[in-house]
Amino acid sequence: MRLRAAVIAALSLAACAPDRTPQQPYTIEGFGWLEGCWLSRDGAVERWEPAASAMMSGSNLYPQSDGSQIALTLQIEAGADGIVFSSRSPEGATAHYTLASRGEGEAAFENADNTGPQRIAYRRDNGALVVALSESLDPAAPSFVTRYQPCANDTIAP
Repeated sequence: MRLRAAVIAALSLAACAPDRTPQQPYTIEGFGWLEGCWLSRDGAVERWEPAASAMMSGSNLYPQSDGSQIALTLQIEAGADGIVFSSRSPEGATAHYTLASRGEGEAAFENADNTGPQRIAYRRDNGALVVALSESLDPAAPSFVTRYQPCANDTIAP
């Protein structure tokens, strides 16, 4: 009887012990669907380079009505705390978004504290790249959506 009680107690303690299984590091594997040069109808160009190490680098060149352009530096990086999307303006202002959801050919990043878009969602759709910017974390909220087609040639460089 004592042996049985000791075994039950040991099993109970083992069940309550913290999991010592090493956590898998975050990775950006599977983001290859973003790679390439993408062109929107209004002339915006977004480019994503293949992943190197734990990071993907990108850029976005967005034309303005006065003929000037806004150039953003983009980055997706896997770190100790997860996957982070960053967007940096020419002035150096940077916004960081954490990965909120991810599926086959899609990913959404969120930052509840950002004064601009709080949610950025990327999705592949029939060969196109669809980017939705929303000022709300609610995926059903209205978004500013840009649909990009692959660049006709890979010489367009933002």
